[in-house]
Amino acid sequence: LEKERKKFRQIESRVKGKADLSAPQISEYYSSWNHLLIHVLLLNPKLRNPLDLARASRLSLEEVRLSLSVLEKIGLAKSTKGEWKATELRIHIGKESTALRMHHMNTRVAAMRSLDFMDSSDLHYSGALSVDLECAEKIRSLLLEAIERMEPIIRSAQDEVLYTVAVDFFRLRSGA
Repeated sequence: LEKERKKFRQIESRVKGKADLSAPQISEYYSSWNHLLIHVLLLNPKLRNPLDLARASRLSLEEVRLSLSVLEKIGLAKSTKGEWKATELRIHIGKESTALRMHHMNTRVAAMRSLDFMDSSDLHYSGALSVDLECAEKIRSLLLEAIERMEPIIRSAQDEVLYTVAVDFFRLRSGA
C-alpha cells in the first residue's frame, strides 16, 4: 500500500511518452533554458527556420543554431532541407535526475523575467500557507491531479503559443 501511495504522489507516473535519453543527454538539454525554449517552439508549425525561431524566442541567431544543434544531436529535433521540426520524443525527468535542480532554476528564472512584461494572460501566484498535515496532503493531491488532467489537454492542443508551468508546494523550514 505504501509503495502504491508513493507512486501516486510521483509526477512521472502521470506523464506519458517519455524519451529514453542518457544522463549526459539530459544534462546537456537542461544546461540551458534556450534548448528547452527552442524545443517547445519547434512544435509550432509556423516556426521552422532559425530566423523565425530567433524572433519568437528573442535569442540571437547564433544561440538558436547552437540549441538546434544540441536538440538534433540528442534526437529531439531534425532538419529536412533547412526546415526544422521537433521529433515525437518528450522529456520528463524524475526526482532522481541530477538535472532536475537546473531545470527548476531555469524555469523560475524565466518566470521572474516574465514579470518584466506582465501580459494580461499571465498567472503568477506566490503564497505562504499555514495548514495542518491533512490539508497539506489534500493540496498536494489537488496539484498532482491538475498536472495529470493537463496532459490530455496539452496533447490535443494546437501548437501556437508557448507557455510554461511551474508548480511548487513544499514545507517551509526556518532558514529556508
